[in-house]
Amino acid sequence: MGSDMMAKKKLRIIRRNRFVFLGVLIIAVLCLLVWTNQEIKLKEMAYDQKHYEEVKATLSAEVEELRVQVDALGSDEAIEEYARERLQMIKKDEIQYIIKEKPE
Repeated sequence: MGSDMMAKKKLRIIRRNRFVFLGVLIIAVLCLLVWTNQEIKLKEMAYDQKHYEEVKATLSAEVEELRVQVDALGSDEAIEEYARERLQMIKKDEIQYIIKEKPE
C-alpha cells in the first residue's frame, strides 16, 4: 500500500512538472517570437534611417544650390537678364527688333 501511494505521488509530480514544462515552453516560444519581431523591426528602421539620411543629404545639397541661385538672382545683372530674355523688356533708348521665322 505504501508503494502504491508513492507511485501516485510520483505520477502527480510528473503531471505537474509536465504542465510547468509546457508553460515554460510556451513562454519561451512567445519570447522568441517577440524578440524575432523586434529584430526585424529594428533592421527595417535602420534601413529607413540610412535611406532618410541619404535623402536629407541630397535635399541639403539642393537647398544650398537654390540659395546660391537666389543670391545670384538678387543681383541687378540677373534681374536685367531675366527682364530682357523672358519678359522681352528693353531700356528707354533701345529699339527691339522681332524677327519672325517662316514656317517650313
